[in-house]
Amino acid sequence: MTGFTSMIKLDLFTMKSQSVSYLSLLAIVLLFAFMGSSVITLCITGAWFIALMSVNIFAIQEKNNLDRLYGSVSVSLHDIVLGRYMFLLLNYLLSILAVIVLHLAISLYHNTEIATSDIFLGVSLSFLVFSAITGIQIPLFFKMGYTKAKT
Repeated sequence: MTGFTSMIKLDLFTMKSQSVSYLSLLAIVLLFAFMGSSVITLCITGAWFIALMSVNIFAIQEKNNLDRLYGSVSVSLHDIVLGRYMFLLLNYLLSILAVIVLHLAISLYHNTEIATSDIFLGVSLSFLVFSAITGIQIPLFFKMGYTKAKT
């Protein structure tokens, strides 16, 4: 197994305790969907929510002093950074997939038309939002650490 896949697996285990926070994403998406929001709005809302939740991995890393663990595992700094970005991307993709499935289920429940062009536009715009937020946040957290970067 390569170094960055080991880091993805380690990040998954690290964030396991935070899995309950994804229920709040579910609640927000359901609330917006039942209010009649478009799939574009749902995707963008999910994207910024996941992007803002992505800092939790850095908080857990700093709180539990996981830097020592990362140092004991034989992975390079490059693999640590690549693994973290890949973990965040997988997190985003799974969350957006869940948002789309919820939208499809609610659309079927309300017997409304499902526009695939809106889904593609929503996913594209949400990826832009997610990339912009994480593109600013994540380098700061890697450089300064969670406590210094959040202030």
